[in-house]
Amino acid sequence: MTMKIRNNDLSDRRIDIDITDGVSIHLYKCEYDELIKLLLPDMEQEIKNAYSLQHKAMEIRQECWEMVNEIRELFYHCSDEEYCIRKSMKEIEEDELVKVLEKHGKLLGFV
Repeated sequence: MTMKIRNNDLSDRRIDIDITDGVSIHLYKCEYDELIKLLLPDMEQEIKNAYSLQHKAMEIRQECWEMVNEIRELFYHCSDEEYCIRKSMKEIEEDELVKVLEKHGKLLGFV
C-alpha cells in the first residue's frame, strides 16, 4: 500500500495519513499547524490567509442564507412542509422589505 492522505481539512485543521495497512497518523489543531510549519514554512502564512478567507466566506454564506429566508418570508406564505405560495402584491409589507434590505445593505453592495 502506498501512503494515503485523507480528511485533509483546512477549516477543521486536521489530516489523516495512512502509512500502511492498519497504521495511520491523525493530526488535529496544534499538531496540524506544526506539520504545516515544518513541511511548508514558506506557505504557512498563505495557509493561514486561506483559512481566514474560508472562514469569512462561510460567514457571508450564512448571511446570504438568512437574507434569502427573510425575503422569502416577505414574498411567500411558507409552511413547515417546505412549500410556499406567493403572496399578492397587496400582502407584501413594504416597511418590512425596506428593513431587510437595510439590514443586508452591505451584502447587497449598498454600503
